[in-house]
Amino acid sequence: SHYDYFQSDIMPAVSIMAKYMLTDEFALRANVGLLVRSASDRYFAADDAALVDNPLSEAKVTDVLTTNRTGVSLMLGGEYRLGKRRVQGVFGFGVLFAMQNLGEKYKYGNALTSVNQNPSTGIQGSVSDGYRTLKHANSGASYYTGLTGSAGVEWFVAPKISIGAEVNLSAYYMFGSQEYTVSEGYNAALGKVETRTDILSPGDRQFVLGTESLGGALYMTFWF
Repeated sequence: SHYDYFQSDIMPAVSIMAKYMLTDEFALRANVGLLVRSASDRYFAADDAALVDNPLSEAKVTDVLTTNRTGVSLMLGGEYRLGKRRVQGVFGFGVLFAMQNLGEKYKYGNALTSVNQNPSTGIQGSVSDGYRTLKHANSGASYYTGLTGSAGVEWFVAPKISIGAEVNLSAYYMFGSQEYTVSEGYNAALGKVETRTDILSPGDRQFVLGTESLGGALYMTFWF
């Protein structure tokens, strides 16, 4: 599902890192990342109104599935530097926090009415028991907290400019909010189209230990 895909990656691909040297070997470091992602997938579906006028019609309408993801991540910690020359070893550690919101919105080209109770749609899996999904989201943000460690190498290409590469190991716990869907369908008992909201999950919990990098494994630093 779309949610399985989004949950697999909570860290932004690019972030801003700041360091403050306490001594020649020890430094404080902070890393902030922001993620805003919106994707619209478009699908063709048969034009039901055109088929009523002409059963052989090949006219199409467009369905749109819009997936939104926003989040922010923060890592606070320190690092130990080994070496005095242009190439230095860097070992980092810190505490990380992150939050994100996920949501899907569905827009259909064929209207659902008392006459057309099962309109054609091109979005696979969007219809269940005669009801089609309008929205799929969490009731609030999901929160992540944990620890991270890193080991890498930094190369000073100039006196005040360095580039680095590191491998990160993170252990964090996720607190997820309720997951729900809003859907619409024709209620035969009431004789009308209705919209309903269904709670799918009371809130997820997840522990992850892995090499999800905060800000990626490559960076460039400007020293002042």
